[in-house]
Order: sequence, then C-alpha cells, then structure tokens
Amino acid sequence: MDTKILWTDNCRHCKLGYIKDSRTVYEKWKGFTYGEELREAWRNAFRFFRQNGARRIILDVTDSKVIRREDTEWYFSKIFPLVYQQGIDAIAIIESKSPTSRFAIKSAYTNIGDKPVNVEFFSNSNDAIKWVDTL
Repeated sequence: MDTKILWTDNCRHCKLGYIKDSRTVYEKWKGFTYGEELREAWRNAFRFFRQNGARRIILDVTDSKVIRREDTEWYFSKIFPLVYQQGIDAIAIIESKSPTSRFAIKSAYTNIGDKPVNVEFFSNSNDAIKWVDTL
C-alpha cells in the first residue's frame, strides 16, 4: 500500500503532514531552533494533532540539530501532557544524523515516565510508516 501524506506548512523548522489511514501526524524537523520560535512550532504541531484527531506521531528529526535542555523540559512539561490527554498511543522517531542529537532525543523519549506510549526508533521514514500502519 502506498501511504499518502497530506502536507501543510508550519514554520521554517517544521513541516507537518497527516496520514489519514493510520491517524498519524508526520512532523519533519530541520535545522536548529530554540526558545519561543521552537515552542510556537510545538504548539502548532499540537493544534494540528488535535484538529486531526490523531493517535500517532512520526517524528522525523533526521535533519534537526540538538534542542536545548530547557526547551526539552518545557516540551515534556507543557506539550507532551496535552498530546497524551488527546489519546496518543505511539511515536515513531526517525533518528537524527547527528550523534549528539540522536542521543539527546533517545534519552528524552525513553524517559517519558509512566505514560503508556509505544515509542520506537527508526533509521528511515519507510520503516517508521510501515510500523505505524501495523498498529
């Protein structure tokens, strides 16, 4: 099956898409951003997730850079609880090319606490899409 992603514009650092069949938001991040610009992109991504009634996220950070600790902490204290309340059940993460970024993201998502969200890591988008399609 050919998976169709319906893309929309977001900000210069994040492109958002939606895969209707699997109710998945695809977030494609690139470059380095921080502070209010990053937080606004995360708020936009959450609104997109909620508006589409999504249940899964593919987080493509292949071309993104390391996120500052304070921004990561903000995300997991402000945005992730909202995503969780909306009923997320899975996150597929396409890992960064940057070893430092890869380590930071893996650490952040393996420490989400007691939230029963299935998180898997992938090296390419095809495998991530196949995985969410099987859930």
